[in-house]
Amino acid sequence: MSNEEHLSPEGRQARSQRRDARPGDRSGHGDKARRPGRDGERHQPLRETVADIDRNILKMLVKRYNCIQRMAGQRGHLDPREEKFLRESWEKNAGRMSRDARLIRQMFALMQEVDFLPRREPGEELRQGFNLAPARTPVNIRMTAPVSSRKSRVWIALAAMTGAARTIPSTLLNDAVVDCCKMCNQLGAAVSWQENGTVVVRGGEFALQDKVVFVGDDLFNFALLLGRYVGCHSRAKFTGDSSLKFADLSAVRRYLPMLGARLVNAMPKSDGFPVRLECSGVLPDSTVVPEDLPSEIVEGLMLAAPFWDRPVTFDLSRHPRAEAMLGFVLPLLMACGVSASVHGLELSVKPGMPDIPEQPRVPVDLSLNAALLALSAVTGGEVRLHGAFPSCPVVGHIRAMLNWAGVNVAEAAGVITAQPSGNAMQAPLDASAFSAKLAPLAVGLAAFLALKHDAPVRMPSLPEELDRETVEGFLQHAGLELTADGMLARRADNAERPAVWTAPAPQWALALALASFARAGLKLSNAGIMTRLYPSFWALFNSLPDPELKRAQEQPDEQPVVRRRIITSQPATFRERDSDD
Repeated sequence: MSNEEHLSPEGRQARSQRRDARPGDRSGHGDKARRPGRDGERHQPLRETVADIDRNILKMLVKRYNCIQRMAGQRGHLDPREEKFLRESWEKNAGRMSRDARLIRQMFALMQEVDFLPRREPGEELRQGFNLAPARTPVNIRMTAPVSSRKSRVWIALAAMTGAARTIPSTLLNDAVVDCCKMCNQLGAAVSWQENGTVVVRGGEFALQDKVVFVGDDLFNFALLLGRYVGCHSRAKFTGDSSLKFADLSAVRRYLPMLGARLVNAMPKSDGFPVRLECSGVLPDSTVVPEDLPSEIVEGLMLAAPFWDRPVTFDLSRHPRAEAMLGFVLPLLMACGVSASVHGLELSVKPGMPDIPEQPRVPVDLSLNAALLALSAVTGGEVRLHGAFPSCPVVGHIRAMLNWAGVNVAEAAGVITAQPSGNAMQAPLDASAFSAKLAPLAVGLAAFLALKHDAPVRMPSLPEELDRETVEGFLQHAGLELTADGMLARRADNAERPAVWTAPAPQWALALALASFARAGLKLSNAGIMTRLYPSFWALFNSLPDPELKRAQEQPDEQPVVRRRIITSQPATFRERDSDD
């Protein structure tokens, strides 16, 4: 018996009227979103419905975040038992909707790490982003060139491993360097740092066995310890910050058995941190490095090879970044008196305790110094950096880029000088061979030139691996577009420009800072991504054109120095490292 037979005649008539009121054409799914409602009004389009759902998801995430903060209390972190309960509950419920266990775990990790802007006070305006409003007058910069944080960490770690009392002067005291110091202290070293960037290693007993080590948010910190552990019978557990939880260590997991070691991800079906490491100390005479092994891991193994009890040869012929890795590792090993030799793309290292220099020399950070020198192109004036460029192909790329932008770069007596030449864009810039750290600066300078001259500019040829969506988002926020013939020009006046932009890497934040000298109103949503690499950059940027003079005027000797911190919401992203230095 059908349901209609249970209805009264009046009910059947009402149902028939409702059927007649429905639209006759049901062929298109899009019509479903445009059907008249019971009150005669039209339903909103499906895209608006999805947008409403997204807003509700964000509201629930904020509510969840607030609950997590209350659960954490003064400890600042959840009790492991409470976090385990939440994770198991999430996996149980999410498992009914998706069979992708890895995605489920990544979503939970993201929810645990997500941060939100603080609640606004009544009447307080919502800050859309960090406003880039530099002084547009010729600069007069006299300062010490910021040095490479990666090479600083190498010297810190090697000094701690050998137990030598050493001083590493003028480091770029960013998050990665501080995490490296703390990491060494967890293993028994005595490492301290000062506000001027000096790091002091006072010896100590470096103990490896049965440790739980926090390595921070940079894979290279883990790599520095990995090679030391592999060289002896040992085991440990390593934890890290949010980005390392999403790192793909599958290639490391497959390779380490060739060195008599085993890496196990603590979270099932996860390729990131935390991880457990077990090493037998039984090492081969030679090893072929696979092409998919992260370059940071390879460099860490080669730097720790002198601590191993037998000679070893690393065959790098299959790795696409073999020459860059050899150029990074070999000078460091030679500076320590290590017996190492290169034959083609093979590095052979003999055992022997490294002899760390009393005050190791750390070269400059290439991308940071390129951006500082480029200030002469966007404002005029002179930039003088006390330091020296290393001998590598990247320096040639920097000189070519700055010459194209209208800057003469000279180096003499340990000082790098940049001054305007007045000859910008004499020939197209070929940036196709630039690294991922240098290419964004070329985009930023091209954007500045197009905005400054209010005329189309030939876009430099960019590397194929550079994310085109990032480039497009950058240009849209700057009010520019790339034409079909490769010219960079202003967008139409009625074209909508995003109010704020999120930089995926510090070098993109530097690029936006350069472009802001030609267009006011550029805003960065995650200024903290820059301070994690170069903590004092925004203070320098806001005190242009003469940072030293302004600092002396604002901070007399009799008054205490007031430190400013930029607090911003930072999305959790995995930052890949490029070997510019």
